[in-house]
Amino acid sequence: MEILRKVLDRPIDIDDVPLDVAQQQLIAGGRAPEFAKVAMRGQRHIAEGGNARLTDDVHTVLGRTARTYASWADGHRAAFD
Repeated sequence: MEILRKVLDRPIDIDDVPLDVAQQQLIAGGRAPEFAKVAMRGQRHIAEGGNARLTDDVHTVLGRTARTYASWADGHRAAFD
């Protein structure tokens, strides 16, 4: 979030929703309990750094190097207004 704060030049508040609460919110919103459980497993994987790895997939698919998150955020600044 620090990158986004810098790009937008403003504070950004973040609410950390516990996974069990998020799961119940998904179910209350009409998602199947099985879906909610798998979604939370994915969120846990991400939170634990399980997908924090670099690949050459962007180059393979798009034929160019990947942009940084800061570059993407700067290019989409209007979406955050």
